[in-house]
Formats: sequence, C-alpha cells, structure tokens
Amino acid sequence: MKTSLLIFGFALVLVSCATTKNLVGHAGKDNFIVDSRDEIKSRWNQLLLNNNLRETIAQLDILPANDTLNKRRYYYLLGKSANDSIKMAHRLIRRGGKFYFDQKDYPLTVICHGCTDAYPSLSFDTWGWSCKSLNTECIKSVVVSR
Repeated sequence: MKTSLLIFGFALVLVSCATTKNLVGHAGKDNFIVDSRDEIKSRWNQLLLNNNLRETIAQLDILPANDTLNKRRYYYLLGKSANDSIKMAHRLIRRGGKFYFDQKDYPLTVICHGCTDAYPSLSFDTWGWSCKSLNTECIKSVVVSR
C-alpha cells in the first residue's frame, strides 16, 4: 500500500511539473495575462535566430480566434517584433482559467515574416497555420517546438 501511494505521489509530481512547464498564462477579469513572458521571449528569440531571423519578440499576447473553416474557437499566443515585421504564434489549450502550450495535438510554432500586415491563422480541418496578408507576399516558417 505504501509503495502504491509513493508511486502515485511521484507520478502526480511529474505530471504537475510537466503541466507547469507548459503554463503560458491565465484569464484576468477582462483580459488574458501572459505569466512566463521573459522565458517565452527568450525561447522564441532563439527560434528566430535558429531560422536566421535577426528581429526579436517585443510583445506577447494571448488571443482568441475562430478556425477559418469550421469557425471553432481556439486560443493562441501571438508574439510580435517591435516593427511588426515578424509575428509568431502557437496554439494554446485553455483549462479553466489557465492557458498551456498545446504540445500534444499541435506542437508547432509558426513564424510569419516579410510583411507587416500578416497575422497567423489556424485551420483545424487542414491542421495548418497560414500567414494572412492583404497587401504583400509573406514568408511562413513552421517550427516544431518542444
């Protein structure tokens, strides 16, 4: 019995640590708050460097959106450079009032660069991010981020 409780307790700690590691933010009264802002900026700026992009992420926001095809609601983390030339996004899972990176169903981060008016858009039916721009051609990079 003690062994079973010990194993259960250890497993609970492991799950708790893994979940906390993916914690992005929480819902405030009238907005969404990014809790691990500096850590995420650091990791995403490294992803930019790894893709030979020299800009850095200056702003992070948790945003709601609707799937482009089936209109289902989803949440994502949007990072933007100071001059809007780069935008990054990663789908989030909302559990209660907390937001976590979706590392299971959709562990991809999209980087849109080359135009200032593009925004990442997700379609669950095609399981793909796109970079929507009205005026210019945008470049899209999709990076698996764990």
